[in-house]
Amino acid sequence: MSNKDLKIGQRVAVVAKDVKGTVAYVGYPTFASGKWIGINLDEPKGKNNGTVRGHFYFETGFVETLTPQFTPGQSMTSPQPNAAAVEEKLANLQAQQEITNLKAEVEDLKEKLETLRMRRSEDREKLRELERVRLQLDQANEFKAKIMESQAQLQRDLQRAKQEVREAQEALDLHNDETAELQEAAEMAALDKEMAEERAESIQMELEQCREKLEEATLDLQLMRAEMEASGNTQHPNAVSGGATGYEVRQLQQQNVRLKETLVEQLKQDVQELEALQEVHEQLVESNRELEMDLREEEAALETIMDRDSTIVKFRELVQRMTEQYNELTAQINSKQGDHDAILFILLLQRLNTKAEIILGQIRERFPAVNVWDREAITKSHTAVQYSFRCQLEYQLLMIQPTPPIVKRAQLVKKQLEETKTLTIRLEKKEAEYKELKKAAKGYKEELSEMNIRKELGEKKLTTAVRDAELKIDQLQRKLDDALNQIKRQEKEFDETLDHLQQDIESLEDERGALREKLKLYGKRGGSHHAVTSPVSSVREYSHEPSVKVSSGVPSGEVNEALQHQLKVLSW
Repeated sequence: MSNKDLKIGQRVAVVAKDVKGTVAYVGYPTFASGKWIGINLDEPKGKNNGTVRGHFYFETGFVETLTPQFTPGQSMTSPQPNAAAVEEKLANLQAQQEITNLKAEVEDLKEKLETLRMRRSEDREKLRELERVRLQLDQANEFKAKIMESQAQLQRDLQRAKQEVREAQEALDLHNDETAELQEAAEMAALDKEMAEERAESIQMELEQCREKLEEATLDLQLMRAEMEASGNTQHPNAVSGGATGYEVRQLQQQNVRLKETLVEQLKQDVQELEALQEVHEQLVESNRELEMDLREEEAALETIMDRDSTIVKFRELVQRMTEQYNELTAQINSKQGDHDAILFILLLQRLNTKAEIILGQIRERFPAVNVWDREAITKSHTAVQYSFRCQLEYQLLMIQPTPPIVKRAQLVKKQLEETKTLTIRLEKKEAEYKELKKAAKGYKEELSEMNIRKELGEKKLTTAVRDAELKIDQLQRKLDDALNQIKRQEKEFDETLDHLQQDIESLEDERGALREKLKLYGKRGGSHHAVTSPVSSVREYSHEPSVKVSSGVPSGEVNEALQHQLKVLSW
């Protein structure tokens, strides 16, 4: 009987071992090449139960697996006397070969068992290490969550600090505007001060002019006195000299009144200007106080910003240290986990290879290869379709292999590295923004210090200007008071002089009346000589009386002596 005619369920006899049985399996197994036949023996003399190397082929109690040693076309017949010895020899050779193969397989299996035992011990150690690594990984994840929370808090603090810096910038701009307004007010005050100084200078010039006018008036008064003294020797007492003197006195009084009015008006204007300057000074003082308060608030805000910046820097340093520790722990975990994944991957590859070999063996057994592609194989049978289905299934089995864990781990590590790079770039950007904000805050602080210095210089200049203005105003006030006092003294002296002159005039008029009465009496008593000489005496009397009237400083006793002397001359 040929090999192609053997079918499952057919009765056969094995000549070499003198056994009989039923064909239970025909196909290509995975443990060896070629076509094999599995026989379910009638007697329990088989080597296995239909399962070889963990692969189930058929179910039976005891079987005998044979490797056919015939060529195509050879028939399997009943044993013959000559062929029996040959077959027995072949069976012995096959048995010896199987024994050697089995021994080699046993040695190989022993070696594999030892390696598996060693691997199992290593796997136990690695599992312990894996548990430790898992604990470390959990701790690292918790630490990472804490770091992320602290980073979020730092981001919020950074946003708050940016908001505060923005508010400080707005406050600084407002302060700059107020400072500019104050500078304009200071410039206006300086202009007002210059105008006040010019006004004070003009008042000083007017005061000098008034003094010059007063000096001219005093000189005119002295000249008039001298003229009155000079003209009094030639004028008659009944002349109009007294009227001229009263007119000049009234004129001088009117001039004094006008001078007083002008001085009073100038004093009022000076007082108003001083009050305006005082109000401007008070406004500047109030604005300076407000500026000082604003500057103190801004300095306090800058101090708080600097404290927060230092806190943010400390937190960033802490985050950097924690990130480094986390990276180190992650590297350690990845290195150890990578070893474990590699071991698992190796074991998985072995299992997958075994399963794939089993499935491919079953496919090859069920769908044999087509050696000859002819019309009959394609049209009359399904062997070609089955072979194509086998090839397609083999391809799909090869394509449907799962992604290895090491590839997944590599992708995860790559993703984490990309996230780390993006986080690093973000941190660098945030650090650059923080440095820019720090530079801006430093610039603002320098500007504030410059503004403080300028404000202090402006305050010093303003105080010195106000002090100088006050000193000048005090000097002008003192000079004005001195001038007023001097004018009052001169007016008082002038009034006293006029009163004294008026008294002298009245006394002289009384004496003149007495002398006239005496002359009348002497004229009645004396003769013609006295009558002739009386006009001369009268002329002399006229010539002497005005001198007595004008010279206000001549005492009345000297006048009486002169009159007595004239009377004696007349009596002679």
